[in-house]
Amino acid sequence: MTGLPDGKLGRSGTRLESWKQIAAHVNRHVTTVRRWEKHEGLPVHRHVHSALSSIYAYTSELDAWMQAREAKEFLYPPPAQAPAAAAVYRSTIPPSVLSTVKPSPVPLLGREPEIETLWNVWRTASTGHQKIGIIAGEVGQGKTRLLFEFANLARSQAKVLTGAWDREALVPFAPFVTMLQWVVRGVDSAKLRSVLGRIGGSHELAQLVPEIANSVQPRAPGVEVTSENRRFLMFDAFAQLIAALSCDCPILLLLEDLHWADTGSLLFLRHLIRSTTDAAFCILITYRENEPDGLALSDPRLHDFLREFEPTRIHLDGLPAEDVRRFVDIWKGYAATTQLTDWIVTTTEGNPLFVTEMLKHLDETGYLNRELPARNLGIPDRIREVIRHRFVRLSPVCKKILTLGAFIGRGFSFRLLEVLMDMSEDEMLASIEEALAAKVVNETPGVPGEFSFTHALMAETLYADTMAVRRARLHHRIGKALELLSTPENLRLEELAYHFTEGAVYDREKAIDYATVAGHNAHDRLAFEEAARYYGMAIRTLCLVSPGPDIGGKRVELHILSGRSWFQAGQWAHAKTEFEAALGLLDRSELVKRCELLVNIAEVSFWLMDVPAMRRIANEAELLADRIGRDDLWANARAWMASAQLADGDVLGAIASDRQTLSRVGGVRSFGLARVPLTLYWAGQTGEAALRAEQSVEGARASNDPAFLLYALQHLGICLSGVGRYDEALLAFSEACSLGRDCGSSSLLARATSMSVAPLFSLSEFARATDRAMEARELARRAGFQPPLISAGIDLLLIYARTHDPGRAESLLVEIQQAVDSAGGWHAWKWKMRLFQARAELALSKNEWSEAITFADQAIELSNWRHRPKYQAMALTVRARARHELGVRKAVDDARASVDIARRISDPALLAECLSILLLEDETDESLAESRRTIDKVLLGVTEASLRQSFLTRFRTQGELQPNRRINVVPVESYR
Repeated sequence: MTGLPDGKLGRSGTRLESWKQIAAHVNRHVTTVRRWEKHEGLPVHRHVHSALSSIYAYTSELDAWMQAREAKEFLYPPPAQAPAAAAVYRSTIPPSVLSTVKPSPVPLLGREPEIETLWNVWRTASTGHQKIGIIAGEVGQGKTRLLFEFANLARSQAKVLTGAWDREALVPFAPFVTMLQWVVRGVDSAKLRSVLGRIGGSHELAQLVPEIANSVQPRAPGVEVTSENRRFLMFDAFAQLIAALSCDCPILLLLEDLHWADTGSLLFLRHLIRSTTDAAFCILITYRENEPDGLALSDPRLHDFLREFEPTRIHLDGLPAEDVRRFVDIWKGYAATTQLTDWIVTTTEGNPLFVTEMLKHLDETGYLNRELPARNLGIPDRIREVIRHRFVRLSPVCKKILTLGAFIGRGFSFRLLEVLMDMSEDEMLASIEEALAAKVVNETPGVPGEFSFTHALMAETLYADTMAVRRARLHHRIGKALELLSTPENLRLEELAYHFTEGAVYDREKAIDYATVAGHNAHDRLAFEEAARYYGMAIRTLCLVSPGPDIGGKRVELHILSGRSWFQAGQWAHAKTEFEAALGLLDRSELVKRCELLVNIAEVSFWLMDVPAMRRIANEAELLADRIGRDDLWANARAWMASAQLADGDVLGAIASDRQTLSRVGGVRSFGLARVPLTLYWAGQTGEAALRAEQSVEGARASNDPAFLLYALQHLGICLSGVGRYDEALLAFSEACSLGRDCGSSSLLARATSMSVAPLFSLSEFARATDRAMEARELARRAGFQPPLISAGIDLLLIYARTHDPGRAESLLVEIQQAVDSAGGWHAWKWKMRLFQARAELALSKNEWSEAITFADQAIELSNWRHRPKYQAMALTVRARARHELGVRKAVDDARASVDIARRISDPALLAECLSILLLEDETDESLAESRRTIDKVLLGVTEASLRQSFLTRFRTQGELQPNRRINVVPVESYR
């Protein structure tokens, strides 16, 4: 499909920008919607521009298509007896219980394969071949939700009847009584009278539902029959009634909670199934697994039932992690942080009920929209009640062992239990077998003697139900047992640290030592958040120790270690809190350490965009470093002072300051100075920027500081791209993103991903650039880090402009404009300048020449004021194009000026773009030759065929955009 004309943009509902968004809207898997688009004509649009392969769709078109598909999906050849099924359904079936089901604020997620299975079952049944399906799963997995969601999809062409068993079984044959009541109330009385008049057993049905007597005079049996025969007549009458009604329209019968079924109802259901094998009749049943008081699947009654009828079985487990994240995002109304979604995924294991209850709990406790504490969030009462119910039937000894296992962790070993429990081996094994039979724990496959709780919240519930004094004692006992079982080669540091700190009242020193070493170990594995957590455990334990000089010094060191770990994880607010705590505890005579902490605080203030604090603290650090003769600390402090100059828009002043600093210390060897190459790049001094960036990466590798290396690699990538070394730039960004994922620094990963758009954009690989920008925005949303969110958003606006799809930018433009209007510091002027450029290019793509000139004028003025020559050249090309269209002679002056600037910058892709505009205005042999040389230079820096083709295609299509004008462009074929 091709894109819609511009005139239709904005009139077809919300615009969706990816397969993932389309799949979420229609509540199907991505593979399903791709298949629909390919084979069934799902209305998905592709861009006209040949260099862009991205897609988009409009919600109103999708909704209309889905409605048409659903209608078509159910228009099967009906049974010969009744051609007008839909009309009969509308006139005979009552307002179903479906209409009373409370709608969920979140659509059904992650159940696409199960829905497809149900469709297959229904298709067969609706053509006159009875089918049965059983949806099984533990409490909260969404069995009822799935059942009723499907029924709502099918109800337009089905009689939907519902019934349920309950624990108390107060009404005999309860689900069938409920269904029969619905039939009596909803079916036309004449129709019902006719059907009941043709079948026997109406007298017995009236015993179930007395209202039947209002429709037909029940006929008592002509001869005396036994109670067993009367029950058979009742079963058979119900089956005949269902079969008769299915002649008009296929019947979908929903039965809930098979685990509560009594023997009589199972016999009723068995007779119904046996008697309606040739009816257009589908039975869907839900069954709760591991219900202590319910029927087990191994019960002979259920076992025989399943063996005889071989229903289609659907087993529901927890939702996949990605669907839980979507659930949380939809619940909140916007993208949730990674911390929140990861915690929900881990805690609930995808159980939809638990996810919902946890979100309500977080909302009630005030943590839904702020950072989660390290622990002690508690378990919602409803979840706790569900889980406690699982322990009701267990013996006291079994519960004692499980409680101890809960204190050990999600998983525990029989060997450790043996050390802890004063109990015979046989007695312990019998209790564990009891827990296994109750599905409270599982054996770890392939590891005999290792067990784990079937759900993390089971262990949490047992733990929470134990009083605090006993908790501390149990943790200490477990810690001592772990010591006995550990060897120097296999020291279980993390477990020892956890248990000894939780039982620290019994051995403070050991708790502090284990927690500190565990923190070091986690840091060495790049698990920075874990390292900070262990250092925090040590700090909390230190509070139990009497104050003294040694204790104070140890607290300072631990706060510093924690701060560094948080910093390397990109959690700058936490890092600042730790550094400030260390500074507050530090002895005033320790000047070197004080200076180091001041530099650290200035650094985190930079990332927190707190420019006043950064300027004030960096100035204090610079003076102190000069006083104690520490050039390295002095250089770092100077770097953050220069960053404050950048925030004021003084790019050249910052560069001058950086050069003075580098002349004294000799090179880029610290995190603060790693910003220097980026500033040079901004100022158009791309050659020196690339050189400094390479030095910075070399220094970062030597420092063994992952955050420094991650920061330096991003700047190396952007600087190499600026001098046409695209292959090397892409490798630098690839390493940066990989490192960001490895060390869990979500904020810096979002920044690296955002900056990696640059080489793809320069080479006109707009499809991949779009994907990368969207990925960066998603990462930034989850990290709660605004700069990449806005920067990548502006990149998307520029991409939409260059792919001649301005309608796609409409909603995004509003978001970006609001963010720019409220920004401060260096982001205020930088984003404003880039947004002027994006607006100019969008206006150009809409043939709004005067508006393009207005925005270009503003971009030129701001880029000239802030010494950003690249954007000055880009804005000049826009103004030249717009003036050309308006017939203004100054267009050639703008084109020449842009070329002059691009030559000074030495960015070959930019120069090629500027030269293409100059050729439009003033083609000469010299300019054409320079254009060919420049394109050659670009191609020398990139080896990937698709990237080379994308770049060349842009110049080929320059002529296509202006069909009435002669534009000399370099043929693509010349470079094949």
